[in-house]
Amino acid sequence: MRLAILKRHKSPPLAHQIYVLNRIGLLLKKGYSFLKTIEFLLLDKKARHDASVIQEKLREGKRLDEIFRDLSYSKSVTLFMYFAPAQGNVHEVFQHCVQLLHMQDTYQGKLRKTLQYPAILFSFASLMMAYLRFFLLPSFLTLYDSLHYSSRFITHLLRAINGFLLGSFVLMIAIVILWIVWKFIMHHFPIGKQVEWMERIPLMNTYVSSQLTYLFAYHYSALSRTGLSAQRTLAVMERQPHYPALKHYTYQILQQLENGVRLPIALTSCALLHPTLSEVFSRNEQDGQLDEDLETYAELIMTQLEGSIVKGMTFIQPIFMIMCGASIISIYLAIMMPLFQWMNNF
Repeated sequence: MRLAILKRHKSPPLAHQIYVLNRIGLLLKKGYSFLKTIEFLLLDKKARHDASVIQEKLREGKRLDEIFRDLSYSKSVTLFMYFAPAQGNVHEVFQHCVQLLHMQDTYQGKLRKTLQYPAILFSFASLMMAYLRFFLLPSFLTLYDSLHYSSRFITHLLRAINGFLLGSFVLMIAIVILWIVWKFIMHHFPIGKQVEWMERIPLMNTYVSSQLTYLFAYHYSALSRTGLSAQRTLAVMERQPHYPALKHYTYQILQQLENGVRLPIALTSCALLHPTLSEVFSRNEQDGQLDEDLETYAELIMTQLEGSIVKGMTFIQPIFMIMCGASIISIYLAIMMPLFQWMNNF
């Protein structure tokens, strides 16, 4: 059993996570206890491995969030599981996780389909660009030098193509380096520095802002429904270990509350939280419907994020096509135009 657990380091497919979480949520909704639910899952071939791990970890006294973290489930799942005992209605937490993962799985699939054909074209064009940059262009330049032939047009053309190709390679290398830094090095920096960088990186700050705002609004709403005060709610959110950026912001807000700053004002100091979140809290001071307002607001943020993802994917394929087309045209010009120009001068 332990060997089977240790072998799984890679996160299971989202479809598998959705299946297991959905099965647990449905059984809990029917009134089964969590332990009884896990016993039922042991009879399910697809969920048996995860159920056995959950059962063993429960016997060891681990929390739900720790168990799903050990199973390498999505960070969103582990965060929701951390708050589940405090929020009550555990089956709703599982169903909400299923909704989030289902949306993530759907758009990842669409993104793969969108990028598949352009990626093949771009890879082929990149190989041709590399051959052109490092072999063909130097050969042409050597040929023209040996013939003592010079043309201002050809010189400018070759320089422009050379600059375009060199810039493309530098850009690709920079993207790879940034991805490596973010994936493997970023988590070693203090969380304050990580948040500062996330606030500055274009596109990423938009996505992270929507994600953090949604998580803050949803979990604050769910926790406050249990009767916790604002400071107690934030204290519970601050103790979670799964989303460092959320932990950082809740700690920052708590510090300001202790200094007498009102909560809506404290929220405005968090650059990655939508400004409209502060407006929701300000309005609640008058009508007293914070729980419902935040839940509705969280759904709105998720809808907006979904729309942004769809809109972004509609631009990805045309951009890739334009890049591939520009590469192919550059290759054609680099090969043919100098020859035509040279032949016309004889």
